[in-house]
Amino acid sequence: MIHYSCDRCQRRIDSKEDIRYIVRIEVQATIDSVDPDDDGDHLMEIEEVLECLEDADCQELGEDVYQNRRFDLCQSCYQEYKKNPLAMDAQVSFDFSDN
Repeated sequence: MIHYSCDRCQRRIDSKEDIRYIVRIEVQATIDSVDPDDDGDHLMEIEEVLECLEDADCQELGEDVYQNRRFDLCQSCYQEYKKNPLAMDAQVSFDFSDN
């Protein structure tokens, strides 16, 4: 039997009695400043990026370009997530002096 737990509060989720929410988050890097009328060799640029991604040193770059995450949430944690999915309340505020 498969056992589930909430990825936020670690509470066990009984699949027969509790509702389990699956939250999927997909993050993709994009650059909108590319000029489609540019006559550059785009295939060569793509090939260079793909070669870099194959290198072990460029593994971090892959996570900066694309991530796909999946989380199991209990009903309580889902209600909290639904209220504030981007954690906007957790913004850092700076208190500057009047110098």
